[in-house]
Amino acid sequence: MLALAIGAHVLLGRIAKWLAGAISPLATGEEEAVRYQRDVYGSVEREVLEVVGVVLAGGVLLWLGSTFAPSWLINFGVVLVLAAVVLDLLRWERASASANFVWFQRGLTRKVHQVAIENVHDVSVQEEDTRGFTLRHATNNRMCRVHLRLKDKTIVSLPRTDAHRLLDDVETLANHVRARQQMLGEHDKLNRAGRDSGVTTQAPGRVLTDEEREMRRELKRLRSQALAPDAPPAVKPATPVAADPARDN
Repeated sequence: MLALAIGAHVLLGRIAKWLAGAISPLATGEEEAVRYQRDVYGSVEREVLEVVGVVLAGGVLLWLGSTFAPSWLINFGVVLVLAAVVLDLLRWERASASANFVWFQRGLTRKVHQVAIENVHDVSVQEEDTRGFTLRHATNNRMCRVHLRLKDKTIVSLPRTDAHRLLDDVETLANHVRARQQMLGEHDKLNRAGRDSGVTTQAPGRVLTDEEREMRRELKRLRSQALAPDAPPAVKPATPVAADPARDN
């Protein structure tokens, strides 16, 4: 009966969280790319252990009601298992990342926090052995989480979860943020190069040399390849067109 109560909670909890995630996703205006959540039976936080305790109490009532105790105890056991599902949702911690933001929430009814990836200075994944007892790993527990250090030196810590089972999901979110940081940095470099090229082109009263004109054409070619890497290379004309010095002025 204890196993039945745990199995019922796991199944109903997954269904409830899937529905809640579909109805109320963390990301708004953008699609979630990666996500992870806190594992109930592999975490040592007190609020999660209380959920497990309610499930086990429901299993005990189911066992008593199906053996020598009054059968109406089964109803209370079912109610406790359902109450554990609701309590699990209220304490559900999850994190996700979209193209431009990192999102996390500590409880379904609590505030959703949003962090812009462009404001993140660096990302790290913390792993640590923790004390405590869990049904999944007994006393051999290890937790992990993502830390975001912002450009103003603020540290943002995402929810902790079971490192034995969900470390890959945590690493995937961290790597997604790093990849988006690199891509945003490359776009910034291209934009700065374009602005610098525009300032050079608009300089009054100055004639560009052949070397400078060649460098400007090469810069435009590199920018077009970076912004559209799948575009086929341009076909050069059979007869080169002579540069017009007056136009370059």
